[in-house]
Amino acid sequence: MDPTVLEKKYAGKLVFWGGTDSQKTMPFGTVEDVKKMVEGLIETPGRGGGFVFSSCHNIQPDVSAEKVAAMFGHAREYVPSWTRR
Repeated sequence: MDPTVLEKKYAGKLVFWGGTDSQKTMPFGTVEDVKKMVEGLIETPGRGGGFVFSSCHNIQPDVSAEKVAAMFGHAREYVPSWTRR
């Protein structure tokens, strides 16, 4: 499901939870790909509230600990462009 489409259709009506790509980005992407995914989720459904960053469900065994740490670490550190003054 495309977070941009969901955000446009349901913003203000639903709270989004998770949204990480557990089938492509997390197992097969690079750490940099994971960070870009995090930024995209925070920027799109996260804009204006109504988003809880989390893995979409359980983290599969083929995902490295480095990528899991990058996902949660970058989510904590990333400051969206729309919050900057």
